[in-house]
Amino acid sequence: MPRMTRQARHRTVIAQKEHQIGKLRDEVERLRKILLERDTGTGENRETVLPKNRNIERTSYRKTGIWKHWKTETRRNR
Repeated sequence: MPRMTRQARHRTVIAQKEHQIGKLRDEVERLRKILLERDTGTGENRETVLPKNRNIERTSYRKTGIWKHWKTETRRNR
């Protein structure tokens, strides 16, 4: 069996890495599709659907007319 030249080895490694990258991209696409279907109920038109923000802080409107974050208020002040 003939020995591989340095260039041939590099080509082989590059081809392997490109294959791995392609598999990872496919996996990312598959997982994004699953998440989108869970959030919207459909996998169609995903470019037009904005992701839901689960970290939105709730606000409450007090009698004073001032918006306050619920995290900063105590139970007695409500």
